[in-house]
Amino acid sequence: MRKYVLIIIILISQNTRAQKLTELQIGTNFFETQSFGNNPLTISYLMKNPLEFNNYINNFQHDALGGSGRFYSLTKSINFSTAFSLKGNSKLSKKLLINLGISVGLEESHPTGFLSKRYMTNPIPSVNQRNIETLNFSERRNYLGVQLGLTYIFRPEKKASFFSGIQYLYHQSILHTYSSSIDKLTFTSTNGGAEVLGSLNYENRSWSGRSYSVQRLFIPLGLNIHVAEKYRLRPAVQFGLYWPPKPFRIADESHGFSIQIVRIL
Repeated sequence: MRKYVLIIIILISQNTRAQKLTELQIGTNFFETQSFGNNPLTISYLMKNPLEFNNYINNFQHDALGGSGRFYSLTKSINFSTAFSLKGNSKLSKKLLINLGISVGLEESHPTGFLSKRYMTNPIPSVNQRNIETLNFSERRNYLGVQLGLTYIFRPEKKASFFSGIQYLYHQSILHTYSSSIDKLTFTSTNGGAEVLGSLNYENRSWSGRSYSVQRLFIPLGLNIHVAEKYRLRPAVQFGLYWPPKPFRIADESHGFSIQIVRIL
């Protein structure tokens, strides 16, 4: 997929004489995809040092494993882009735009599952204490990437008209980190009930995540709205495919929403 994107970029750059810069665009993009790496046994694939991480969790004896519960994840980004049109006064040159821009992903922070264990202790005779230790994990990441594609506005002369096209988004993760900590709860039985004796949080650690890429190919369906002589507003819904990083790289459905503010040059 990446080599085809490079070919498109080269073709666009080599044909700038046949195009003219017509728009500057800024907008925000929200899209939802199936989550990946959302439990302690799968996030090691996204670690910079997976061997160290696997040794750490293998040394934590546990009898329960939990995921984050996130079947889908929401990615938010801000896009800065330009639009070129074909030179000339043909109908196609007025309706077809070539988009090329930068996409900056907003920081995401979310849990990525846990390991836990339960055991009994007897600090004094006839007193039983139940202990629960939970090793929790969370992830933080940002994305930086490029977006390019084609936009076709059906009736650009109207105050409001439909537009569609095809867009490709390539994101590379940056500032990718994980953190872990252990929470311990101690209970005791009293008159048939349970009482919390204390809680403790310890062994806070951070882990470096590796840089990885995600890709998205989608079709926007939206409105081109004239808000002033030189300004347009373009809200759109999006439908397409999403490719997560290796080894999760199986194309999956993706959908989202975007809105752009456009300055006509």
